[in-house]
Amino acid sequence: MLALLIFSYANGLFSSHRIERATYRDIGMRVVAANLHPDHDTIATFRRTNRTAILCQHCAVDGRYHRPSGDGACRHRLRQRKSCR
Repeated sequence: MLALLIFSYANGLFSSHRIERATYRDIGMRVVAANLHPDHDTIATFRRTNRTAILCQHCAVDGRYHRPSGDGACRHRLRQRKSCR
């Protein structure tokens, strides 16, 4: 599911409904989703419960990096030392 979200974000799809529709019509999305068609509620729930993992992957794709802090939370930063929030 994480790969599906990253692929859809890279293609400009941010809505759960549009991501669901794209798994039926777009061949690239079908390959990434392993020819499965998750419901928009499933996509939204996954996005809500795994927000930190999605942010870490998004920062890695954007060229940003993250560094774990002492309390277990990730501190996301740009290479220019700006906040990535």
